[in-house]
Amino acid sequence: MHRNTVAFVKDAKDEKEFTDIKLYLIQNNNFHLHILFTLTVEADSILKRYRHLKATEDRRARDDRRVKCFQGKKVHETISEIIKGKGLAPIGFLKRQHDAGLGKPKGSYTTDPIEIDAIVDRAWSAITFGNSNDNDKLAEAFMNKYDEYIVKAREFKVAKLDVHSFKAACLCSHGSAGGLDGWNALDMTLFSDKAFQVLVDLLNCIEEDAPWPKAMGDVRAVFLSEDANDTANPLVYRILKITSAIYRKRATTRLRDLEGWIAQWDDEALHAGTLFEGAQDAWGKSAIELELLELMGIKLCGGSIDVFKWFGQLVRELIY
Repeated sequence: MHRNTVAFVKDAKDEKEFTDIKLYLIQNNNFHLHILFTLTVEADSILKRYRHLKATEDRRARDDRRVKCFQGKKVHETISEIIKGKGLAPIGFLKRQHDAGLGKPKGSYTTDPIEIDAIVDRAWSAITFGNSNDNDKLAEAFMNKYDEYIVKAREFKVAKLDVHSFKAACLCSHGSAGGLDGWNALDMTLFSDKAFQVLVDLLNCIEEDAPWPKAMGDVRAVFLSEDANDTANPLVYRILKITSAIYRKRATTRLRDLEGWIAQWDDEALHAGTLFEGAQDAWGKSAIELELLELMGIKLCGGSIDVFKWFGQLVRELIY
């Protein structure tokens, strides 16, 4: 319509033609309104068909996901989650590593929880305690050997735990698992200001050398299988220790309080335990560097080191 109006005005030569133009537009106005109405109705129809197709496709995609949940390497984990809700099912059976008496030969299976616990304890003890007879001397020798590479600075002091910082950490919870004390991270988002203050007072007393409540001193061990085809082997599991949610929120708050201390020894080569960096930054930087070398035509190679049960072998005397 706009194009026609411009053409009419451009070609008009006198008042009569302008009058004709006005008459033409008035006569055809209803036609344009009809076109607009028709297009609106068609657009509504197309939108309805699109929404119907999208709903159909969403249902099909959900059905596909349900089917795929019971296929592939993670089927054991999926079934475990369904049986136990959001938590993982405990180890249901293990293969005996040694003869355990009449009718219990090496290589047979057990479903007895007490025997399963003993098998796990025996298999993991060698990893947890290592091959050192004196971990205190081992830690001292390590510190002496690498003394020149260890950062030395004045003691970094922090103020007492602040209720506002602790509350902010608690309100950022996303449903992480709870420990054995019965408190879940989401439960803490419902605490009143008075409850937060009581908790902070308790934690400040603990930091001044008061003992931790007994219920918060034990951790829950969760076993994650790393090989769905060998779940009877106690060493194919990754053991996650779930501490008290209150303990974890206190640690989160204190980590933020220590940002100034971390900045003293942070290094661009570190991607864990530092500020604002993680594993994604490490592999992301490596990928960019490797791609640049390929574009420059430079030959390259790389290596990857995976220490067996690394976190299980940590020397506590060295860390603490």
